[in-house]
Amino acid sequence: MTLFKRTFWLIAVIFVLSIAILLPLIHFAGKLSSLNRSGLPIKKQKKVAFLKQTSSKIALLSANSESRKVTSEFLELQRSNFPANGQKVILIGLDGATFDVLLPLISAQQVPFFSLLLKTGVYGTLQSIRPIKSPAIWTSIATAKNRDKHGIEDFVTKDMNDHGMIPVTRFQRKVKAIWNMLDTMGRQSLIINWWATSPPEAINGIMVSDVFEFAYDPGQKNGKFKEVFQPPQTEYLLKDIDEGLDAEVEKWFKKITNGITFKEKRDSVPQQSQLDYASDDNLPFVMLKEFIRSDLLVFRASQQLLKEHSYELSAVYFQGIDVTSHYFWNQGHSESFKGMSVNPGGPVVASYYKFTDTLIGELSKLVDPKTNLVIVSDHGFQAAPGDKTRNFMINKLFEIAGLLVFKNDENDIDFDKTVVYDRDSHNTWENTRLCFLTGLDKTGTRKLTTVEDFAVTIESLWKMFSELTTLDGQKVFYSITKVIPDSVQRSANRPDMVFRFNPSLPPGEEVIIGQKKIRVGDFIKEEKYLPGYHELRGIFLGSGPCFLAGKKISGATVLDISPTLLHILGLPVAEDFDGKIIDSAFNTNIVTWTSTEIPSYETQDAGAPVKTGNVPFQKNVIDQLKGIGYLE
Repeated sequence: MTLFKRTFWLIAVIFVLSIAILLPLIHFAGKLSSLNRSGLPIKKQKKVAFLKQTSSKIALLSANSESRKVTSEFLELQRSNFPANGQKVILIGLDGATFDVLLPLISAQQVPFFSLLLKTGVYGTLQSIRPIKSPAIWTSIATAKNRDKHGIEDFVTKDMNDHGMIPVTRFQRKVKAIWNMLDTMGRQSLIINWWATSPPEAINGIMVSDVFEFAYDPGQKNGKFKEVFQPPQTEYLLKDIDEGLDAEVEKWFKKITNGITFKEKRDSVPQQSQLDYASDDNLPFVMLKEFIRSDLLVFRASQQLLKEHSYELSAVYFQGIDVTSHYFWNQGHSESFKGMSVNPGGPVVASYYKFTDTLIGELSKLVDPKTNLVIVSDHGFQAAPGDKTRNFMINKLFEIAGLLVFKNDENDIDFDKTVVYDRDSHNTWENTRLCFLTGLDKTGTRKLTTVEDFAVTIESLWKMFSELTTLDGQKVFYSITKVIPDSVQRSANRPDMVFRFNPSLPPGEEVIIGQKKIRVGDFIKEEKYLPGYHELRGIFLGSGPCFLAGKKISGATVLDISPTLLHILGLPVAEDFDGKIIDSAFNTNIVTWTSTEIPSYETQDAGAPVKTGNVPFQKNVIDQLKGIGYLE
């Protein structure tokens, strides 16, 4: 072969190889050029928000979200547009805390740390949402979404394997919580004891799940630490936080109950915290001791982990105020501080607020003064009407009337044979019940296919129950509200009918419904030892560099917490949130950045798959819920 031919073939080979290498690069460059500044393909510009850079800010221009895949691309490409702004937040959740108790204690100078927060920050009522179920509301706080979107509705859920009831877990949550949103943006979180976080998920930071206290059962530490912490190595930081715990529980128990007298004489409280050892008379005191222990464990875990590292978001949940308020609301009398006896809630509840004030005050000492502190509750408290707490079981009334059919038990509704139902039917101490049609007519045999069909059925049910009285003429319901349907689709946030029971009906009174004579006690059950029950007004307190000082705000709801925290951290809120930023709380001299929106934080793999199965400490959780009165 001549030199010319060899050269020719060499050039040809080089040319072919060059084409093979360059074509993919040209194709990739073409794809890059098809992306606009929002990181989305040009053909999707019409429906997807994009970011417009200016010299001083990033302004988000809006539109509707596209697919979850597109949103995932958007978040990945725009992470660099939201660099850390130096702000940090600690969110403290106090289940059941109310200003009705807190403000008088502040006035009496009994809670120094809360008093300081009121002077240096903002405060106001935080409106909750019905039905007032803590797991659902705390998940709404963490997701900015209503329960029909996030999927957590109750304390328990049905096990898909054996159809029994198991504690609600993170597996039922269908959307991202704020710690997942921070993960998406490359930020770190510390989450301790938040409702519905078991089993714990791996996050960019540390998660201590809501059943972690049971890994420290007194006298029988079971070593299941790896089932309650993520990452599992957290065990080495927390495995000994129960040292000396029993003595500290006894110290605080005596402090909280010291000098308080009760009408009934009760024996000394058993040393064991397990409910099996408690008599009915001792149950309130056993539960009090149980949750002093629980809150101290949460405090110790928080103290240890906050010492180790600083996180952009830390979230810590305490449950003791709620349980104490259920059992001790307006109970007892204190001669040593008479003001606590007349304080709303009574002396034991007031003492527990003082205990909580001490714990939060100690935690605050570990935090940089430039960190923002936000304290919220999921609801407030009030006295139960009458001497006994009452459970208004409207599903039982529907069953008697032939409008509802249960399968295996009263937690298992046969929706193929049911006309109307209350989705939250057990032990909530509320005489207001939110009820829904299933899509069957009143006979339970014909499908409702139009808005007019629904309206006719609602009207028929309203007439039937609004005329229901006892034999001596007392109305069973104070009021029944008809919600005019605008669609054949049902929504968890839009009940079809709202029933308000007459709470003073005597259990022995008789009622005739259809052809049946029944007693009021068949559908209204009386409970002992629950003098306090939930109401809608929770608390919001915000203090730190981002907040105004000494200002009272209004209009905030539990859905607004996550958007507000994201904004403090300089992160965008999402169009699919049900909540908003609490703008009125901010010091605009510090919070100078503009709020931004993205379509959604959800991606194709967002949220855990909805499933059930064995989770750590199921029996412990069920026993505790029964002790509080949330389950029968």
